Amino acid sequence: MLTRLIGGNRVITLGTAIEQHFLVTQNWGMGSTIGVILIIAMFVVMLLTGEKKKGGRS
Repeated sequence: MLTRLIGGNRVITLGTAIEQHFLVTQNWGMGSTIGVILIIAMFVVMLLTGEKKKGGRS
């Protein structure tokens, strides 16, 4: 809902895509897959940026 208010209906973000797959198309498998991939991608980015901060100068 918040992504629709910010970007309007013209912009499809990952949150909007997940919401559509769950609510509009009733495709729970695809919505879950997108959600899990998003969580894994965020975890990988957190690991990479955490290692960069430990090894580099601050």
